[in-house]
Amino acid sequence: MALHFFLLKLIHSAVFRNFIMTIILINTMTTAFYASFSKNPTKYATHLQVLEILDSMFLGIYTIEFVLKVSIRPRAFFYNGFNCFDFIVLILSYSQMILMKFGSDNLGVFKVLRSIRALRPLRSVSFVGGLQVIVSALLTTLRTSFFHIMVLLSLIMFVFGIMGYYIFGYGEDNQEDWGTLPQCILSLFVLVTAEGWPDVESNFHINSSACENSFCWSRVYIVSFLCLGHFVFSNLFVAVIIGQIDKATSEYETKKLTKQETDLARRS
Repeated sequence: MALHFFLLKLIHSAVFRNFIMTIILINTMTTAFYASFSKNPTKYATHLQVLEILDSMFLGIYTIEFVLKVSIRPRAFFYNGFNCFDFIVLILSYSQMILMKFGSDNLGVFKVLRSIRALRPLRSVSFVGGLQVIVSALLTTLRTSFFHIMVLLSLIMFVFGIMGYYIFGYGEDNQEDWGTLPQCILSLFVLVTAEGWPDVESNFHINSSACENSFCWSRVYIVSFLCLGHFVFSNLFVAVIIGQIDKATSEYETKKLTKQETDLARRS
């Protein structure tokens, strides 16, 4: 019982959390160095060996952390999504190590698992409450409101795609962007991102014999969809995320207060 209380106090202490965060930060830097040195393995063979040793040490520390947390609360550990993510990263790290020992560098699976090292810095989310709030709000938005927003945006793009096809698709000079409905949707997708819309607009080639109002209608069409497809939906998505962040922050503060009250009750 005394050991259980000691381990519980240890894993929740600031010293332990700061130590794991420091290890994660150092591991992030070594991962970046490894990616740079691996371009010339012959020249940096010694450096790569040192980094491999450090990586094994980090993996050992992560394993000890996992064992400590599971030994304290075996069932509650896997009820937390962030803990499950840490566990998956740990399993993938061991899988990569096993393939490195018995496999070959030419294996595609091995290369994919090695690239998963980049996920380790995300373990810092488990130790920073503010990051947990943001991630939880983003995931909640993706599960609930994101689908409905994307469906509505898709319907708007379909309507504008049909309009663009019939208004501009019959001209010989506009076949590249508006000749077919899929091309119209792709052009509208570029407009939604608001990155390459000047290129889409400049591709409207109007013959000199055509009415000047045709060019004006292309401007009205593009500006209308930019305002509706980009500004309105982008702000709508941001507003939904902000609302979820406020909700997640309130829930986090409530859980934090409840946890503090529970700890005070145990101490008393």
